[in-house]
Order: sequence, then C-alpha cells, then structure tokens
Amino acid sequence: MKLLKLIILVLFAFSINAFSQVNIELLLNEGEQSNGIFNSLALSSDLDAGNSEDWTIITNFRTDWVQDDIYSFFVTYFKYKEVEGTPSTRKGHFHLRSIFNYKKTFMPEVFIQNNFDKGFNVGNRWLAGTGMRFAVLRIDPEEESSPVLNVDLGTGAMFEYEDYIEESRYTSRFMRSTSYINLYSKINEYVNFQFTSYFQFSLIRLKDRVSLTDLNLEFKIFKSLSFLTILHYRYDNEPPEGLKNYDLELENGIKFSF
Repeated sequence: MKLLKLIILVLFAFSINAFSQVNIELLLNEGEQSNGIFNSLALSSDLDAGNSEDWTIITNFRTDWVQDDIYSFFVTYFKYKEVEGTPSTRKGHFHLRSIFNYKKTFMPEVFIQNNFDKGFNVGNRWLAGTGMRFAVLRIDPEEESSPVLNVDLGTGAMFEYEDYIEESRYTSRFMRSTSYINLYSKINEYVNFQFTSYFQFSLIRLKDRVSLTDLNLEFKIFKSLSFLTILHYRYDNEPPEGLKNYDLELENGIKFSF
C-alpha cells in the first residue's frame, strides 16, 4: 500500500491543476478517429457470500458524436453497493460536453454535468463551464496497429451548485477553476492506456480544493468487446464531516462497443 501511494504521488508531481468530483477527462474517447456516432456500454459486478455478504454493480453508457471540427459526447454512470442487505454506496452522474476545433492545437470546450454520491453526502451537484484544451503532443498512427500518443493540457472555469444530504443540510454555490493533464496511448491494436489528473479549487476559498487521478487500461478481446481495469485516486482537502480526505478504488469490467 505504501508503494502504491508513492507511485500515485509521483504521478501527481507530473500533473497540473484539475476538476470536480468526477474525472471527466477519463471519459474522453480518444480511440474514435472517423466521423460518425459511436456507442458503448461498460458493466462490472462483484458478489461476496459467506462470512460477509455484499453486492456491487457498475454501469456506464455513452454516446460519442464525431464531426469534422466538433466532438461531442454524452455519458451516464451508476454505481450501487449493498452490504448485508443495506445500501452502502449509491452514486452516479451524467455529463455532456462539446469540443470545438477538434484535433487542432487549440480547442474550446463547453460542458454541463450532474452527479450525486451518497458516500460523500452529496444529494445533487450541478456544474456548467467552459475552457480551452491545448494539444501538446500528437503521434498519429501510420497504420491501425501503430502506436498512438496524445498529450493534452486544459484549463477553464465553471459554476458549481452542491446540495448536501447530511443532517446539517446546506447548499453551496461557487465559481471554480479547473485544469488537467490527459495522456492517452494506444500501445497496439489490442491495448490502450490513459492517465489523467485534475486539480480543482474554489476561486473564493483556496482551501476548498479537490484532486483526482485515474489510470485506465483497456484490453481488446474482440472488435466490439474489451476488458477494463481502472484505478481511481481522489483527494479532498475539506471532505464532509466524518469522512477521510482520500479514496482509492480499483474497478474491473467489460465494455461493449456498437
């Protein structure tokens, strides 16, 4: 565990400032190069029985619309966990984003998002914002099996509305900055790798900041079927009362593309 934390901290050292409670950059589908509409459904589940009984299911559906100069996508996510018959985790989100001047050096983008997370006492969070993405590095494939490497930096601002569900229920409304680094690599025609890191803070309360880092490995089994492994790390400088300021989560699942 100490070694894993050290690796994550080293990765943070190479990242610049980030986003909100959902790592949206991980949702960007770098693999689609041609125009058209692309859909995918990712599923994962875990069931334990015996000395402990719990059940977890995660679903993720998305639609990508690629045009000549505009890339838009809509994605939904839901995670549910039940321990001894009692729900312990219930969180989800939807996100809609459009990127203009797609595949150019400077790419304006706009987005809107809603999410909830029972574990973090978040009943409802809305955010909307805009920013600029910078294509720092592009190594395009000469053929389908050739490696791909994309590195993007981004920065922007967003308005965030949060409604908490704890006993002292309250809402917060802030303008927040958002910056990120995204590295996507198609290692070969069967394996994709993605590293993303965000840092997000309130423009009026600098102590209110969150950082997110995700590592994503995708192994293609067939043309439309892949196996996913995702490592999430989240740090909140001011978490809700009674909660730790970090979370580490490992997900495994499968993805259908159509």
